[in-house]
Amino acid sequence: MSHFTVMVVTQEAPTKETLHKTLLPFHEYECTGYLEYVVFVDETAEVEEDWENKTTEMYKDPADGTLRNSWDDYFNGWELDDSYLISGSDKLPIPEGFVKPEGSITPEMLGHVKVEVSVKDFYYSIGDFAKEYHGYELQEENGVVKFARNTNTDAQWDWYQVGGRWSGMLQVKEGADAEKGDASWAGEYNPSGVDVCQFKDLDLDAMLKLAHQRLESQYRTAAKNAADKGFVGSFEEFEKCAVRAGMAEKDLRDRWESAERPGRFADFIDSLEKEEDDSAKTLRESERLGLGGFFGMEIGQTLQQMTDEAEPFSTFATLKDGTWSEQGALGWIGMVGDEKDAAEWANNFNAVLDTRNPEDYITIVDCHI
Repeated sequence: MSHFTVMVVTQEAPTKETLHKTLLPFHEYECTGYLEYVVFVDETAEVEEDWENKTTEMYKDPADGTLRNSWDDYFNGWELDDSYLISGSDKLPIPEGFVKPEGSITPEMLGHVKVEVSVKDFYYSIGDFAKEYHGYELQEENGVVKFARNTNTDAQWDWYQVGGRWSGMLQVKEGADAEKGDASWAGEYNPSGVDVCQFKDLDLDAMLKLAHQRLESQYRTAAKNAADKGFVGSFEEFEKCAVRAGMAEKDLRDRWESAERPGRFADFIDSLEKEEDDSAKTLRESERLGLGGFFGMEIGQTLQQMTDEAEPFSTFATLKDGTWSEQGALGWIGMVGDEKDAAEWANNFNAVLDTRNPEDYITIVDCHI
């Protein structure tokens, strides 16, 4: 579940209908239910592989050997009297040493034993397994049974809103014909800005000035927080820590890459920190100072360097002429995989701006996936 920005470029002034048509090729069918751009994907090989090898965690009833999931209705509705656990017509003696929980009663409290079993021991057939576990459908073609699913292989969003959490991102010149979408319940990005305008009306100078102000506020807030906690004695000392942290991260990432990425990068740092590695210790120290994104800033640069490299604005993805480009593969709660280097994405984003038609329209969309 993640929100992200998309800059949608259209030749005509966007309406609710035309914007929907532009974004539709990238909807997630499983959430939207739209049938356009949906294909049937054969997943037979995956189902057959899982049917033979996959195991699942279950709870076994010692009384009769029945296997149940942790969310089985059997575990709901149990109540206590003086000496029994009671649910409907079922009545169990309270186990020795039983302590009444503050929350719900767990399977273990009812004497069930956690076991790892083959999916074959729980599902009636491979067809039931494909449908109930994977959510796949059974399809027969020329006498051959296949397991498949409907999906949009180009899915990028399951919900969107013009503006949303980034309502007011754009600044326009005086007298421009511009529109504002809907602000999110979480608030507006900039109450003085707009969400829809023509490229020719963008006030990039004003947006760059606001970007500088935002970066300076974030940087100085992080520095003040570190000083208030006694971690640094001055703003200049904080800047030096930021630069050292950037050098340490680069060193660690280079070593992680050279070692062919043995596990997660964070775990790699943890292991080196236990060995008193200087770079690992420096990077962990920077996190205590509020560096590394907590205040919306990155490590490795002084305030001047950050403002010198700042852009008027950027979005996580762009959609122009039917082509979707993005900074990386967005996952759960803002986690990004296959992320492009910041400079690489800035070049990609600016290429869209540089090749724009002044008469084209830009719409800032808050998407969710």
